[in-house]
Amino acid sequence: MSSFLIKDYELKQELSEFLDFKLETSFIKRIATGKAAENYFLHNFKKHFANFNVLDVREFGCGFDFKLTLKNQQICVEVKGLNENKGQFLLTQKEFEMADKLKENYCLFIVRNLKEKPKESLFFHPLNHFKLKEQNIKIVQKSYQGVL
Repeated sequence: MSSFLIKDYELKQELSEFLDFKLETSFIKRIATGKAAENYFLHNFKKHFANFNVLDVREFGCGFDFKLTLKNQQICVEVKGLNENKGQFLLTQKEFEMADKLKENYCLFIVRNLKEKPKESLFFHPLNHFKLKEQNIKIVQKSYQGVL
């Protein structure tokens, strides 16, 4: 029945199966979870930050995802997502440094239980709320150069 009602049903089904398979890798899964949490934030931040304007700064690499402003007040928000009700999250060096610098003006917005029924928790000055353990991660990147 679905194949008659949905255009390109078989193609969409194959793509869905491919994406489900690819999401098994932890990096891809983390990216998908993070994007879902960020979208949740954009649709729900007004519950906690009524009248604030939001600026999306995810592409700037500044140590947080969103900058909220209201008159002279500003809050920098880093969004993290967890598929389950409990789990682990990582802060990058830049996120850690900004949280340390901005203190109460830095909010860690954690969206838990993304798979079932998402619920948010907010932590202002998050370095006071969590015992964070430093991890050194070595990343190797390959590049391939072409000549025209």
